[in-house]
Amino acid sequence: MDRELINEIVEGAPSFWRSIITPHLFQDLEQLRLSVKFHEDSLLNMGGAKENTQQSPYNPFRNVHVNLVGWTKATSNPQFPKDDSNVSLHGMLDEKGARPCRHCGSRKHWDRDCKYTRKGEKRARANMVTTAAEDEQAQEDYDNAYYK
Repeated sequence: MDRELINEIVEGAPSFWRSIITPHLFQDLEQLRLSVKFHEDSLLNMGGAKENTQQSPYNPFRNVHVNLVGWTKATSNPQFPKDDSNVSLHGMLDEKGARPCRHCGSRKHWDRDCKYTRKGEKRARANMVTTAAEDEQAQEDYDNAYYK
C-alpha cells in the first residue's frame, strides 16, 4: 500500500525530484517525507524550470504559500544559539504547528519561555513605530496558538 502511494506521489511531482530524493529506495511514507524535508531547499531552488505537462481540469495545480504559525521573514534567523535544554510546559510547538522560538530557534519552547527573551530586545527611542500587517498577523496567529 505504501509503495503504491509513494509511486503516485512521485508521479505528481516534477521529474527532477526523482534524481534528488531517490524514491525507489523508500519502504514507507515516513522515509519519503523525511527525504523531501531534508532536500526541501534543493527541490525548491531547482523548481525554476517549468515542464510542459497536461493538467487535469478536475485537479488543477494551485500555487500556495505555507508557513508555520507566526512565521515571517523577520523571525526566520534567530540571533542566539539554540537552547533545547529549556522545555515549555505549555504544549509543544510541533503539536500546534507554530514556528520555532524567534530568539534561539528551538522547537522545544515558546518565545516567552526563552532565556534570551530580554537579551534579544532592541531598545530605541521612537516617536512613531510602524509594522507590516503581515508581521502583526503572524504574531497574532502565534499568540492564538500559545493560548489554545
